[in-house]
Amino acid sequence: MPKTPMIKAGRLDIVGERFEFADGEAMEYFQMHMGRYYEKLVDYLLTNRAVVRILMFESLRSGKHKSILFRLMKLMDKDPSNPIYRTLQSTDEDFDYNEDTIFFKFFFSWIPLISIAAYYDEYKAKTLLSDESMKELTIRSLENLVRGAQERHFVVSALKES
Repeated sequence: MPKTPMIKAGRLDIVGERFEFADGEAMEYFQMHMGRYYEKLVDYLLTNRAVVRILMFESLRSGKHKSILFRLMKLMDKDPSNPIYRTLQSTDEDFDYNEDTIFFKFFFSWIPLISIAAYYDEYKAKTLLSDESMKELTIRSLENLVRGAQERHFVVSALKES
């Protein structure tokens, strides 16, 4: 599997869970593209919010589909059969993540987005916010959550910047 353009160009190195950028510009570029990804993800969840509501409802019931949301955790499995992990691992062999990351990703990334999609219509009706305002608030809130993780995992390499 080919390396990502940033890794290939020496602008990014993944060491464990830490993303080391060659300079501030490389980190800004990465964050900009990550922001675009989150916008697409929010659009997708809001467009499919009826399905998200069903998934959330089913996960809270005691039926056979109660663990459906926990299947998202499969996306974080450190297993060569997991295509996401395999892609990241083949991009940079140093990549790894631990239980802290999995816990954070599930409860502070996926669950808030699922909750927003599930309660979107009711919140919008109660607050009289427009769809555009709701989307902006969602993205800004997500950026605030992500910023904390970035501060912990994103660094500009002092050796490379000198």
